[in-house]
Amino acid sequence: MSFQLKKGNYSAERGKLMDPILCTLEGVVIKGKQLGRTIGFPTANLSLASKHPRLQHGVYGVSVKLLAMQYHGIMNIGIRPTFQVHSQISYEVHLFDFDQDIYHERLAVDLQFYVRKEISFPDKDELVKQICRDVELVRNKFALPGKKKSPQPSLSQVL
Repeated sequence: MSFQLKKGNYSAERGKLMDPILCTLEGVVIKGKQLGRTIGFPTANLSLASKHPRLQHGVYGVSVKLLAMQYHGIMNIGIRPTFQVHSQISYEVHLFDFDQDIYHERLAVDLQFYVRKEISFPDKDELVKQICRDVELVRNKFALPGKKKSPQPSLSQVL
């Protein structure tokens, strides 16, 4: 479990040279507070055993290697200020088009590009809207087919 600074990145699946990878994080998926799944964006929470890298808190576009397969997604690094969970830095990855139990699996996460800084939202609904925009941006940057993910209705919309 480590992180490495990388010089460059070639995407064979897209057949082109991409921007240099910011770094690679390796870790094991652990059980988190399961907040992401309550808003429609389940995440794999990583436990990094090595020295934690000094990365800017925020959202990143990532590619992930899991069990010899490659996936794309978004990663949040930070303290989850909207949920007021200010204890320690978390490393959470949401994989696109993925729905499997991967607890205790080892992931290698290439941070491809920075999306935005971590900010506190007034409520979960605003956070979900921003995550939807983040997902669309990252899908476009990776040239992935878009699967629009609508924000889940708020409690006020249901009542």
